[in-house]
Amino acid sequence: MKSPASETAGTPIWFKTAIVVFAAASLIFFYMILRPKSDPAAVLNNYVNALARGRCGKAYKFVSYYAKNNSVDYSTYDKFERSVCAPAAGKYIYLEMISVVNKNVGSDTATIAAMLKFKTSWMPRSQSRMMQFDFRKERGDWLLEGPELLP
Repeated sequence: MKSPASETAGTPIWFKTAIVVFAAASLIFFYMILRPKSDPAAVLNNYVNALARGRCGKAYKFVSYYAKNNSVDYSTYDKFERSVCAPAAGKYIYLEMISVVNKNVGSDTATIAAMLKFKTSWMPRSQSRMMQFDFRKERGDWLLEGPELLP
């Protein structure tokens, strides 16, 4: 006859749980250490794409805390939507960042001059224009600083 202890012998459940928790914590730690650092040009491209697709919430995530605190137009999501997203949606049929013309990146600030391609309802064809955007590094991520966030 087998004893109850021999039927439940094996790896304890607490040990399996500890291994899973340790593995998950290790993955999160390595992701935070090894994740690619954000690049101001990539942030600008994502911001312009979000505006072009009407994804105001995503675009607002690329605005720096500094800009949100120092500009009335960007201080809340609703104000950002009224001053940036709604005009962009009403103005542009097409909006895309084509290339970076000039990139000046410091340790905590950056300036990007980018060529944007756009088309409005009253234009017979699309046009390109160079615009400059300022960035600030906050908590390791590059974010748009303003003062002008509407392409």
